[in-house]
Formats: sequence, structure tokens, C-alpha cells
Amino acid sequence: MRGAQHLTCSICLLPCLRLLLAAAARTACYRTTIAHRILLLTSYRELGNELNLLTDLDHANQTSGCAKSPALGTPQTRTSADNFSTADMVAYQSTVAGWIRTAAHPEQVLISSGHAIPRPAAHHLALSYHKHQYDWTKDTEDELVEVLQVTKRSFRAIYIYK
Repeated sequence: MRGAQHLTCSICLLPCLRLLLAAAARTACYRTTIAHRILLLTSYRELGNELNLLTDLDHANQTSGCAKSPALGTPQTRTSADNFSTADMVAYQSTVAGWIRTAAHPEQVLISSGHAIPRPAAHHLALSYHKHQYDWTKDTEDELVEVLQVTKRSFRAIYIYK
């Protein structure tokens, strides 16, 4: 959607994901402040820019795909602490979407996941996330439907663009 405000920047979100949820769990004031700032940005909220394509993968030692600014604390390379699962992503997006809806109440807000079409092996990658070897087996149609259902939990619709 043209003009949408992206709330995440692909792989740059990785170090912040767990910290954001942990900090937010400590204080209602923090949750409210974040939600109100998001609401002020635009009338359309996107909670990730193809974030689903980064789930269930090993980002350790990656140096590409992220703006590097050591002076601002951005590391030169990623570590295993930057890895996150589909379950982590769904928890993050559910939490932030809930904050936005609470802050906007009673007004209705349009919130998009910002997800891309899932990887051909998204279901198998999610199942193999905690194993030593990633499973890149191509998903069946039923498995694709399951992936879409799991990742849309916080959203009212699924949009797939070509």
C-alpha cells in the first residue's frame, strides 16, 4: 500500500523484538506510549515489512540486509540472539496490534501484518526451527493454509499481492 508507514525495517528489527516485548510487559505506561506514537504516524499501520520472510532462519554472522551504524549501537554482524521463530513474530505482532487497538478505542484502525507470500517451505522451517538442520521441504497447499492462519491471528484479513 503506497504511503504506508513501516514500523519495522526488515532485519534491523531482530535485536529489538524480544527487548520490546520484555520492556512492555513491565509497564502499562510504556505500552500506551508506544501505541499512541504508532497511532500518530499514519492512519494505516504495517507491523513489519515482509517480516515473515525472516522467521525460522539462522541470522548469525550475517552482515548484509541491515543498515549499519555502530555509533548508534547497530552491530556489524548478527548473532544467534537475532534469530526469531514464527511464534515469536506472531506474539510480537499480536502484542503491538493489541496496544494500537486499545489506544485507538473506540475508533477502528487498519493494521496490516506487512507479510509477503510465505516461503515455499515456511511450514517445514517453522517445525525445524529448534533442530540442528533446517527442513526446506516444499509445503503442501494445506500446510500453506495453516501458515496463513497462524500468521494472521492478530489481523482481520489476509492480503496476498503478486
